Amino acid sequence: MKKLYFLLAGIAAILVLWSCEDNNVVNPNGLPNDARVAAEILLDSLHVDSTAEVFVVGPLPAGTILREFLPDATDTTAATLELPVSDEAKYVFFINDHKDLSWSHRVRYAWVGITSGEVEFVGGMWPMLIDHPAGFQEPFDEQGDETLDGVKFRYGTGGGSLLEDPDGDKPGDTLRANNESGRLQAAGTGRKSSVALDAPCKKIGYLFDAGEWSECWGKQGFSAGAMADNAGLVESFLTDNGFTTTRNSQYKGNDIPAIKGGDIAEKLKDKIQSFATEFECPCDGDPGCHEFFLYICAHGEGDVVSLYEPRDPNWGWFKYQDLNNWLNVFPPCVKVIVFLDICNAGSAQTHLEAQCNLRADCGFTLIMSCGPTDSTPAGLGVTDSGTED
Repeated sequence: MKKLYFLLAGIAAILVLWSCEDNNVVNPNGLPNDARVAAEILLDSLHVDSTAEVFVVGPLPAGTILREFLPDATDTTAATLELPVSDEAKYVFFINDHKDLSWSHRVRYAWVGITSGEVEFVGGMWPMLIDHPAGFQEPFDEQGDETLDGVKFRYGTGGGSLLEDPDGDKPGDTLRANNESGRLQAAGTGRKSSVALDAPCKKIGYLFDAGEWSECWGKQGFSAGAMADNAGLVESFLTDNGFTTTRNSQYKGNDIPAIKGGDIAEKLKDKIQSFATEFECPCDGDPGCHEFFLYICAHGEGDVVSLYEPRDPNWGWFKYQDLNNWLNVFPPCVKVIVFLDICNAGSAQTHLEAQCNLRADCGFTLIMSCGPTDSTPAGLGVTDSGTED
C-alpha cells in the first residue's frame, strides 16, 4: 500500500497594506470608478467565491512589490509579485479566500491593468504586504466598500490594518475586525477574543463501491460483491474510530442505497460535495480540524474510474482531476483523507496533490492501493484485496 501525506502548518500573522495616494474621486458608499473597473476585470479573470473578502489599493506605480508577510518562525520563501513598467494605472488586490479562518490559509495577491485588462496573480498562505518604491508606511484608510457579483471589495488608501493601535510599534500591528461574525482577532496571535465557543470538530466518512455489470455474472459483475465487502471493512474501521459514515453501493446483491439514473458521475460529485456543508470553520478540537474520509473501490484504467448502475447496463466515469475539483469545495479547516482501491490508483497522485495547498494547517492524505501502472487484487478466493492489505 502506498501512502502520500502532506501537511501544511503555520502560526499567525497580521494584515499590512502599504500604498501610494489615490488620485481618483472616491465614492464614500462604494469603489471609485477605476477601482471598480479593475475589480470587474479581476472577476472576469479569476474565480472568487462569495465567501471571500477582497482588499483593493491603488493606483500603484511600477516597481511596487506584493509580498507574502511571513511570520518570523516560518522558514519558507515569501511569495512575491512585482508590478511591471508601463504607463497604465494598476490596482492591486489582496484576496482573502477564507476570511473567517485564522492564519495560515489560502490567499491570493493580484494586480490589474485597467487599460490592457492584464491580470497577474500569485498564491500565498499569509497576508499581503505592499512594498512601495517610496517606502512610506501609513495605516489603511478604508474609504468605501462595494459588493460585485456577490464578492465584497474593500477599497482604501495607505497601508496597515483596519484599526490603528496607538501603542503598536509598526503600522498594522492592531486588531483586524471581522464584521461578518462580530469577532475580533488579535493580529500576530491568531487568538479570537469572542466569548462564543466554536462547534466541536466533526469526523465524517463517505464510502462508495462502484460496482460492475456483466452478462456472464448475472448482471452484477464478478468483483462487485468483493468491492462492497471492502467498503464494509473500511466502514467498520471508521465507525470504530469515531466517524459518522454514509455508504452508497452499486452492487446488485445488497440493499445499501445505490446512485441511480442519469449521469452517475455528476450525482456522485453532488453526493461528495454535499458533505462540505457539514463543516463550519473554525472548530474546537486538538488540532482544530474536521476530518473527511473518502473511500472509493472501483474499476479503473489510467486516470479514469468506472461507475456502474445495478440491474442496468448503464455506466459512467470520472477522472482524478475531476475528483480534485470536487474536493476544492471543502474548507481548509477540514483534513481530507482519500483512500482509492482501484487499478492504476497511483495515477491519482499528480492530480490530487494540489489539495496540499488548500488544506492549510489540517493536511491532506492520499492512500492508493497500487501504483499508476499496477493492478490491485479484488480479494476473490484466497487472494487478499488491496483494502485488506
